[in-house]
Amino acid sequence: MAYLLPLQSHDFSHSVWHFWFWASHFALQDPTLSFELEQEVTNKQEHRINKAVFIGNPFIDGFPLSTTSPFFSEKKSKIIYHIFMASLNAASAAIDNLVRLMETPGDYQVENGQLEHSPTRGFHKLRRKPSGDFYATIKSDFITRNTEAINAVKTDELRDEAKTLQRLFFESLPSQEYDRKAITVGGALERVLDGRVTALYRDEEDLIDPVSRRRIQQTLGETEFSCRLGVRPEKIDSEYHPVYFLRSRWGERLGVFKQEMPKASDCYGASGDRIAHLAEVASYRLDYELNRFSRTVPFTQLFSCDLYFSGKPNRVHGSYQFYIEKPHFFQDLLKDTGRWSDEELFDANHEVLANRLDVSALQEMEFENLEQFAWLDLLAGNNDHHFRNILVQKIDGKEWRLIGIDNANSFPWCHDLDLPIGKMHPNHWFKWSTLAQAKRSFSKAMVNKIHLTEIEDITEMLKYSFPPKEHLDGKLKTLRDRFKVIDKGAQEGQSLRTIAKNILALTSKPTLSR
Repeated sequence: MAYLLPLQSHDFSHSVWHFWFWASHFALQDPTLSFELEQEVTNKQEHRINKAVFIGNPFIDGFPLSTTSPFFSEKKSKIIYHIFMASLNAASAAIDNLVRLMETPGDYQVENGQLEHSPTRGFHKLRRKPSGDFYATIKSDFITRNTEAINAVKTDELRDEAKTLQRLFFESLPSQEYDRKAITVGGALERVLDGRVTALYRDEEDLIDPVSRRRIQQTLGETEFSCRLGVRPEKIDSEYHPVYFLRSRWGERLGVFKQEMPKASDCYGASGDRIAHLAEVASYRLDYELNRFSRTVPFTQLFSCDLYFSGKPNRVHGSYQFYIEKPHFFQDLLKDTGRWSDEELFDANHEVLANRLDVSALQEMEFENLEQFAWLDLLAGNNDHHFRNILVQKIDGKEWRLIGIDNANSFPWCHDLDLPIGKMHPNHWFKWSTLAQAKRSFSKAMVNKIHLTEIEDITEMLKYSFPPKEHLDGKLKTLRDRFKVIDKGAQEGQSLRTIAKNILALTSKPTLSR
């Protein structure tokens, strides 16, 4: 049964008390009337029985309708309950409750487990001041139960209240704590708040891309809806820039949000102005163009959401990348395989690291998209793809798939001599090239694919992704430099490791963009 509280004004509650008392008293004097009332409720209001409240909230008691009240027997309470059910509409009452809670000025207090409102200052002096946690629990429970009551009615019954509901849930309630799961998928409340979200969850065949396009639409739709509802982003510990998990109304992680930063302490291969979020999106776009059917970067796009500072929402912009379920860091896989420490796997000497990793346990592994991953990474010039920024997914047996995350340092505007000392090669560059599998050259099909790539199409994508003021000429220059090295090495049958070394050598040379 859904629970719904009467309106919270003390005076109003007192008035309702008199209504209940005299209505029940009148009904009990005439058994026939009582029977007729009960029959009317049964016939006309039966569908509402489980859609409105009867007092039963464990935190709030003492109302005269309680079966434990000394004024009424269980039988009398049942009759009053039917009168109450026949008199009030569940959805309207719940909406009124929330509107009153959100809009009436004054302080809310708790006394004897009852949430009450005072329009005057100093009211708290007359009442027991509860702890913040206790008060928050009462208020959260109150909103949740009224949300359940609203969601339980038919959609058509809420149409007239659509604007009020949208204003409540998108403007007033986002900063409040309550259970967003009460807004069920396909339920009346979700349909009224945003029917587009409901449509995304319909089981209809997607003729464009049945594998991924529907998931993209559903994930973006749920993310935007949850953000509007006020689902708080979950901050991730990050040494360099603010990063957050964006979650669904059920609490599951949907993606990673990187906030746009106006300034940074170092340039990270980009510029003095932080453009990490643009590089993240551009990396996904490049991967889509190069490896459309073997994607190595999770879906990423520009996004805006509210971050909460001191309890108040602030609209911020950044990049949003879909979350990878059950992620495994490549670093952890390597540690488990050879019992190496983090420091050893971050060895700045690639030759030493390659010899260290040349063991049978790793030689037997297969990475089904290593060629595509290397092609993207070499061309994008990401100077920060160490083993903690590469995820692995097990496919079958000893076969794994590589996934590139944290692509904020892609598309540098300069070569390595201009980078901060902490980002100079070979500390972070192309760590995958130290694997035994990187001794192989590109396959014939991949060689042809690289050679047929129209680099000017890629440069157009960069022009679309980065504003001209963000050292765009330098980005285009270094991109063309890297493409020439990769194409030449692939045509000559050089190993992936050798091509990576040549890119590193290229980055140590001065460039016209400096």
